[in-house]
Amino acid sequence: GRENDALRCRVANLESRAALAAAAARTSEEFAESKASSRENAVREESDQVVDALQSRVDELEVKLRLADFASRSNKREATEMATRRERDAAKSRTPPASPTRTPGASPAV
Repeated sequence: GRENDALRCRVANLESRAALAAAAARTSEEFAESKASSRENAVREESDQVVDALQSRVDELEVKLRLADFASRSNKREATEMATRRERDAAKSRTPPASPTRTPGASPAV
């Protein structure tokens, strides 16, 4: 009787300790998974911030590119207008002015 009771008590104690060890292992595993998940979330959040920063930089550079393109086209247009003006001025200086005694369209005196 007493030995059986002692053995039963010991078995119950061992089973209880085994259950506690299993629970501790599960808790440790869950903690490790939670920690890994937290690290993954932190890495994901950090990479999202890097992507956001890069996207902002790309947007900024696109705006600068558009402004530079606009300025370039504007400068080309202005240079073309200046060249056209110079050509017209040069053509005018090569063409002799009409004689003040002759009116345009009148036939020369014979």
